[in-house]
Formats: sequence, C-alpha cells, structure tokens
Amino acid sequence: MNTTPRKGFTLIELMVVIAILGFLILAGLSSFNMSLKKSRDSKRKNDLRQIAISLEAYQNDHNAYPDAAAGAIKGCADLNGPLKSCDWGGTFKDTNGTVYMTLLPKDPTDGQTTYLYKSDGIQFQLYSRLENTLDADIPKNSEEKPRAFSDVNCAVGASTVYCNYGVASSNISAAQDRAITYE
Repeated sequence: MNTTPRKGFTLIELMVVIAILGFLILAGLSSFNMSLKKSRDSKRKNDLRQIAISLEAYQNDHNAYPDAAAGAIKGCADLNGPLKSCDWGGTFKDTNGTVYMTLLPKDPTDGQTTYLYKSDGIQFQLYSRLENTLDADIPKNSEEKPRAFSDVNCAVGASTVYCNYGVASSNISAAQDRAITYE
C-alpha cells in the first residue's frame, strides 16, 4: 500500500471547481446583460422626456407642434429654408434659427431600433422600444403580458419590432388611437 501523501487535485475535484466557476460566470454575465438593457431603457425614457420638452418649447413659439414625416419630426430647417424632417442624432432647429435641441437623441442600439414621432400639429406622441419588458412603465394585461403598439414599428429596415413605450403631449395619451397587442 502506498503511504506517500497526495500532492495535487483529482480530476473530479478540478471538474467540480470548473463547474462552479462556470456557473458563477454565467450568472454574472446574465446580470450584466440585464444591467445593460436597463441602462439603455433608462436612456430611452430620458431621451423621450427631453424631446417632449423641446416640442413644448417649439409649440410655444409656433402655436403648433411640428408635423410628422415617416416617424420623424418635420420641424427642422436651415435659416429661412423650407421645413424638413429632423434627423435623429442631428440638430432640432427651426427656420428662425432657434435651436430646440442641439442633438436630437437617437436610440442607443444605433441602427436596430429607432424613436418614432406622430403629430397632427395639435398633439404629439413619441415612441420607443424598451428591451426590458418587465419594466414598470410598460402596462401589463391580466396575464402579466406586456403591452405593445401593433401599429407603431420601432424597427429599422424591413423587420417588425413593435414599440412598447411612449410619451405624449398633455392633450393625448401615448396609447390613444393606437392598436394594442400583448406580447
């Protein structure tokens, strides 16, 4: 019988340690990814609030909200030039040269989803897609499924990604006149 002491770990001990480390890494990555989603969602909500404030300032100056054109704000212009659609990520400036936002924010996913603007000049609605569908600002139905607007597509390109979060002027709600679905 061999009475010399062992000087290393057995294969099973190493496998157990590797499995525990793998589990901890996966749990950490999952938590990190959720933090990233929540951070982007927080930015989206703040962006829409800031855009709404600038739209109210525009309405105070022009007695109307800017029109909408294909989901964009049609209220931008060069000095004394014609009104055109504002670019998300560009400057929101009217024909008088008044700057309402130096940088009109764009969705933080940069090219996958976008913000959408709807307006008839009397009222406006702004929409985005929150990644965390468990967010408290997304209403749920009795089955705890999150609401989405099935007539407002936040995807860039040909795919369909329904917007699920919105803000609006004080004379309308984000859900008014929208087709609602639950995902």
